[in-house]
Amino acid sequence: GERTTRVAVMNYASTVKVEFPLRTYFDKASMKEAVSHIEPLSAGTMTGLAIQTAMDEVFTEEMGTRPAAFNIPKVVIVVTDGRPQDQVQDVAASARAAGIEIYA
Repeated sequence: GERTTRVAVMNYASTVKVEFPLRTYFDKASMKEAVSHIEPLSAGTMTGLAIQTAMDEVFTEEMGTRPAAFNIPKVVIVVTDGRPQDQVQDVAASARAAGIEIYA
């Protein structure tokens, strides 16, 4: 809802797919149901691309991010199966500079 925690889920490998944006699910049960239907993508670990996609496509007001004036933290939790196959440091620094906290 307007004042509760919002969650988006992205799936990544050599490509990135936004499974659902921040504005989709507002209750735990429906979100868990949606997550249970996610199919893994093909091989690859493009973590930098995933973080860039989060900045470009997920953390936007159109997709459910609340306005900056609300001062609500933006957090990315990275769950991965291996070492990134792309450059993560620069894009992670850009994300942090944009006010996004990253946990991996």
